[in-house]
This record gives sequence, C-alpha cells and structure tokens, in this order.
Amino acid sequence: MVTTLAGFASVDPELLKLMRTFDAPRRRVFWSIELPTALPGVFTGAKIAVIVAVIGAVFAEQAGASSGLGYLFAQSIPQLQTARAYATVVVLSAFAIVLFLLLTLAERLATPWAHQPKGTYA
Repeated sequence: MVTTLAGFASVDPELLKLMRTFDAPRRRVFWSIELPTALPGVFTGAKIAVIVAVIGAVFAEQAGASSGLGYLFAQSIPQLQTARAYATVVVLSAFAIVLFLLLTLAERLATPWAHQPKGTYA
C-alpha cells in the first residue's frame, strides 16, 4: 500500500495541469497519467507482499493447521528429522522465488518504459 501511494504521489503535477487544460475527464487522467506512473510502485509492493505472504502462510500452518509445509516443518524439528526440515525450507524458498520472478516478469511486460536505459527512446 505504501509503495502504491508513493507511486501515485510521484505523478508530475505539470502533467496533471496539462490534462486539466485540455479538459480531460478524470478517467482519462487516471488511465493515461496516474496509473502508468504508479505501476512500478504497485509492482514493488506486490513483490514485497508475495514474500511476506509465504512467510505468513507458514506461520499460520505452524500455529493451527494439520497439513501443509508449515505444519511439516513444525513436525520435523521435534522429531529430529533435520533433512526433512531443510527440504521444507528449500521448497518454501523456491515457491517464494518463483512467485517473485513471476511478478518481475509481469512488471517488465506491463511497464516496459520503466526498464529502458535513461536517454533511450525507441
């Protein structure tokens, strides 16, 4: 939420004035100026959230589930099954990394202008 709000706050006020000068409707201003400016912040927040969501799911499963990777990890430690505990952590890490990479790919597809070297116009 914070990065999304920061993205919307970073909209160039001169562009907003220009759109008002052309009497652009509010919807047009949002889709043409505000959303494209805020999208990198939205994706940054989503990438942070996906990692925290995996951690939160593990804690929830440890606290009260009867199945899942968090439950498996919690059961492995007292049973001294260290290899199973490490394997669980590796699977959880791989899951979080894959989700992060998928969001990075979606970001690159949705915001190609944000990833061009400065001064490059194609």
